[in-house]
Amino acid sequence: GNWQFGAADGKSAAAAETSSSGGNLPLVRKVRIKDLRVTYRDGRTGEQTRLTLPSLDLGADGVEAPLRIALQGDVNGEDFSAAGTIASIRQLTAGGELPLDLKAQALGADMTVRGAIADPKAMTGLAVTLALKGASISETLARGAKLVPQLAAVKVPDLGPYDVSLTVTGSSAKPSVSNLKVTLGRPGEMALTAAGSIADAIKAQGIDLQVAATAKDPAGLAKGLGLEMPPLPAVTASARVADKDGGYRLQDVDVKIGASDLKGTAALYLGGARPRITADLQSTQLDLDELLPKGDDKPAPPAADGRLFPADPLPLDGLKAADADINLAAARLRVNNMDVTGLRLGVLLQGGRLTVKPLQATVADGVISGEITLGADQAVPPLGINLNIAKLDYGKLAAAMGQKPVAEGTADVTLKVTGAGTSVRQLMAGLDGKLRVVSEKGRIDSTLLNVASADILSALPLVDSKGDKDLRCAVVDFDVVKGIANAKALVLETGGLSVVGVGGLNLRDETLNLVLEPRAKKTSLLSAAIVPVAIRGTLAKPEPKVNPADLVTGVASNVASGAAAIMTFGLSALAQSAFNRATNTDDTDYCALALAGKQVAPSKGAAKPAPAQQQPKEQPKSGVGGALQNLEKGLGGLKGLLGK
Repeated sequence: GNWQFGAADGKSAAAAETSSSGGNLPLVRKVRIKDLRVTYRDGRTGEQTRLTLPSLDLGADGVEAPLRIALQGDVNGEDFSAAGTIASIRQLTAGGELPLDLKAQALGADMTVRGAIADPKAMTGLAVTLALKGASISETLARGAKLVPQLAAVKVPDLGPYDVSLTVTGSSAKPSVSNLKVTLGRPGEMALTAAGSIADAIKAQGIDLQVAATAKDPAGLAKGLGLEMPPLPAVTASARVADKDGGYRLQDVDVKIGASDLKGTAALYLGGARPRITADLQSTQLDLDELLPKGDDKPAPPAADGRLFPADPLPLDGLKAADADINLAAARLRVNNMDVTGLRLGVLLQGGRLTVKPLQATVADGVISGEITLGADQAVPPLGINLNIAKLDYGKLAAAMGQKPVAEGTADVTLKVTGAGTSVRQLMAGLDGKLRVVSEKGRIDSTLLNVASADILSALPLVDSKGDKDLRCAVVDFDVVKGIANAKALVLETGGLSVVGVGGLNLRDETLNLVLEPRAKKTSLLSAAIVPVAIRGTLAKPEPKVNPADLVTGVASNVASGAAAIMTFGLSALAQSAFNRATNTDDTDYCALALAGKQVAPSKGAAKPAPAQQQPKEQPKSGVGGALQNLEKGLGGLKGLLGK
């Protein structure tokens, strides 16, 4: 039968060892067990675990000496071996401290255990140092799945070798981890390090860890983990991790991704109704062109119904999944080849209600400020946008967007709108608010005036024919009420020409109903070449049109056929209607009205000043012979400005 070891009788160890029958403990210096096989069958699942021990050696130099152990075997075909010493036979029988000094090899890993357990039965008084080292954590997990089938679900790519060491103190109910050191991966490809302590490893409380990671190919690493992500440049990251208020806090965050960097603090709290994320981050540069997936530069195909605003439901469910309070300050943000500087962004998300405030940045010298709100907590989410841009350099903006600048100057922009909807289309259909754009003292390429003057400027006397024109002002002022945007002021004014627009946009059905009417400010026959332009169609397909009546009845046709008469002031060659238009001027100060926020419409009356005394200057031979053709080009340019 099994030996029944009694308590020591107080005799000396020497007497016990020399007595063949008087001691309670027989002296056994060496025990060898060979070819031991044990099969365990789970009565519930029927699964079997097979243990084979080809050899098991136990030995000691005495009952007070440490017990030596050496064994080799396998479990379900996975080989393992172990060797070392544990407590003496007397310690094992009498109870008390259990010293350990063992080395083992299993699952492709080497393991060492050194230290002692003060009370092995209660598993208290732990003071044990553990070390685990292997060539591949993926191999260790795969081989471990033969023993623990649940490990088969853990998919880990070949991350390279790993080395873990730690000291465990306390009790099995509340083990404390100190001197933790972890290294994983291959330098130059992927590496992870961690060092620190955990006061309560079971509850994951009292965490104080310094972690760092590098990845040469983050997308490849993610793919190995079963995740999809766009290609990214090399990443290095480090932070100090601690637990706080039922969550985790990251301090001294330092992340570099390609040319981008990020520093600061972040936290994740898990104790409330929803996870909550907080962050306070700073960056010297964020290059989104490098970080975000590259587009195909092809315009999105039009909707089947020909509409511009999509009717697809907005993906707002994610706003209800967590709360957030994030602040970002970036000295430079690069997006779409444009530099955004001085970015300050605050994102507050509470119960599905999103507030973006502050929102500050500088783009093309224009200072942006404002806030955005979105209530995803409601069945029909309300949206509010309040943005202001001061001194935006639209020439620089066009150049940054890869377009040829057609104007130079700065503009102030005010956008203040509210709406509600589950799609962009529904939001726009019920929009209320105001859009106002103001520019003063700029320069404009005269080709933009072709639509207004049919490019006859260079063929008429008393008109400056330089390529660029002084821009006194340009004002776009729309009032929006329940999806109907009415033009309060549409004004563009140069030294010799005013363009005044009336009409509006129906955001409900996306139709356009605008008329741009040019007015001459000087007497130079310029009026004879000026025709109004109507913009009809839809936002997806705008259709600029010149009034055919103006082209037929004594305006462009008379001008084209009577070019010589124009050159010599032979006004008798023109129809009287053309003469009246040529000598009429409109000196209304539309800029003053628009800049003052007044309702602006073309003036009904026009003055007839005295005939000019200046002699006509020599004109190019082409004159106005190509006027109608250039008018068509001008309309094409206007279509380009409108996006078609």
